[in-house]
This record gives sequence, C-alpha cells and structure tokens, in this order.
Amino acid sequence: MINDQRLLDCFIDLVRIKSLTYDERGVADYIKKTLGLLDVDITEDGTGAKIGGNTGNVIVRMSGDEGMSPVLLAAHMDTVEPADGVEPRIDNGVISSSGGTILGADDKAGCAVMIELLRVLDEDRVDHPPIEAVFTVAEEKGLKGAYHLDIDALKARTGFVMDGDGPTGIIITKAPFQDYFKTKFMGKAAHAGVEPERGISAIEAASKAISNMRLGRIDDETTANIGVINGGRAINIVADETVIEGEARSHSISRLKLQVEHMKECVAGAAKETGAGYDIDIVRLYDGFSFRSEDTLVKAVIKAAERSGADPRLMTSGGGSDTNVFNKAGIESLNISCGQQRVHTTEESIAVIDMVKAVRMLEMLLRPEMPRIDGRDE
Repeated sequence: MINDQRLLDCFIDLVRIKSLTYDERGVADYIKKTLGLLDVDITEDGTGAKIGGNTGNVIVRMSGDEGMSPVLLAAHMDTVEPADGVEPRIDNGVISSSGGTILGADDKAGCAVMIELLRVLDEDRVDHPPIEAVFTVAEEKGLKGAYHLDIDALKARTGFVMDGDGPTGIIITKAPFQDYFKTKFMGKAAHAGVEPERGISAIEAASKAISNMRLGRIDDETTANIGVINGGRAINIVADETVIEGEARSHSISRLKLQVEHMKECVAGAAKETGAGYDIDIVRLYDGFSFRSEDTLVKAVIKAAERSGADPRLMTSGGGSDTNVFNKAGIESLNISCGQQRVHTTEESIAVIDMVKAVRMLEMLLRPEMPRIDGRDE
C-alpha cells in the first residue's frame, strides 16, 4: 500500500536539500540512507570526478522475478536556480515554494516517487521484475550524469524516466535532436577613437551573423537560438574576439542539419564581409526519439495510467531529458510526468495526489498481468 504521508514527507525532505548541478551530495546521501534500509543493492559510480562534481550517479538494484524482463527507472537529483533556502508550503494539497525560489519538483518528485515505489515493493513482497533505479546527476547541464553512466552494466532494456512536465498521465513519446553551436570570431584590435580603420571588430562580425540567422520557431519541428554573447575588453578598443553560443533542435534530423548549415553560412558570410576570422564548434548534445501510439510500451503505460486514476495523454516535447540518452543506448524508454507544473520557475508546484498516482502507475506497470514491456514493437 502506498503511504501518502511518507511520500509527502520524503518529497519535502528532498526539496529542502540544495542540490544544484555538480553539488548533489546531500540528495544522494539522503537517498542512500533511506533506501539502505530496504533489501536492495546500492552503488554510486565515479561520474562526479569525471564532470567536476561532488557526486556520482546512484544506482539501486532490487531483485525480482527472474522470469520477467528487468525494468529501468530513472530521475535526476540536480535542480536549476534559484534554489537557496527552498521552503515548501502546502495549500489544498498543492505544494509550492513559499519564497522566491524554485520548488525543485523537477526532478525531486521523480526521486520521491521512485523511493516510495521501492518501499512499497519491499514491504508488500508482490511479484515484480528486477528493478534498476538510477538517480542521475547533472541532468540540467547537458544530461552529463546519464552520458557517463555505465549503461552496458544495466540489464534492463526498457525504462521509465520520471521527469515529464504536467499532470500525472502525460507520456512523452517524442523528443528532439539537439546540437550545440559555438563560434569564436577573431578580429583585430585598434584604438576606437584614434584609428578604428586599422581594426576589425569581432563584435560587428558576430552581430552581422546573428542578424542574418533564422532563429526562434523555424518550423513545426525545429527551433534555434543564440543565447550567449561574450566579447570585447573596453569601450575604446575595437573588439578582437567575440564568442557566441547557441543551439538548434529538431524532431527531424534532416531539418536539424539544414538549420545548422544555415547558421554556419551566416557566420562565414559575416566573417567574409568584415574580414574577421572564425572557428565553429558544433556538438550533438543528444539524439531524439519517437514512439508510436500503437507501440506495446506506450499502450502499457496508457493502461497503467488509466488504472491509477490518471488521464493519459501522449505529448511531444521540445526539450531533452535522460530519456534521450537511454533510448540512444538501446534502452527503450518513455518520459513520464509525476505532476510537476511550471518547472524552472518560482511558480513551480505539484499536487500530492499526482505523486500518489505516479507511484500507483509505476506499480501497475510492474504487475505480471500487464502487457509485456520489454521493448518497442518492430
């Protein structure tokens, strides 16, 4: 039986622990201490040292019926800012932050839901498949925890990532590919008031490139953005270096390539016009994924949502999550919401009943009588 109060208390404990990316130690220790009371195996990998953080991914393994396919569950421990001194408040069953901070339901709701599920399974001793519950680090900074996880050491080929946005029942079946775009423009310094003609402005080159780029909503599958500009040393010096950073996303790999090529052409054209040099760095941050409504895995989650009292809705996401990494690695995974609302804002909130439904939905998914969830249909 799900213990609603225990689930709530766990969530409140978690959101009060500050855990920005690279500083998830407090949450990891809480999870290991809490789940260490159960009949599970807990390890922490060395990801922290590899990415400059103080914590690794926490992997919790619970044995189960070996005749059933293992299942991966995942949530991330880090949050965005502002998160200093989170003090949650509860009003009519809805939890929010009482100050000018985020709440941290993204993704401590997912962590709390997974903890409660493991507690229920440990207490009730019901039949269930072997479970690999992974609590990742650095999801908010490029999915680094999932990328550094030793996925080959996991036995599960099917997974559920508890990191969706919106009421419980939302199932993310499609997410985009994303490329990171960085360009350094190299100009020539000169005194801006005495001999500006001798200089080449890297800032001017960058501005011309950006002004020619198609940005924002490109089409129904593609977006692009320049989000960071750094350059110049003083107002009386023609800037000899400027760096711009941005991204492009699309659910279509071909459209993503076209957008990135367009951005590269804008850089080359601006450099030629101004006489500046340039270096471009493009990195694939993650690959997209796409499931069909008729896939067995999707139908199983829909059925579990309905039986748990949630309203199942299939959604397309414009953002990435650890789900992208797992799918790329061959673990067929869906991103599921635990009820998080208005994430990454100080208006973030979550209803207690949504977290209860999320636990119930996962418990339903693990029952032997549910449709097979050991992979995507061919």
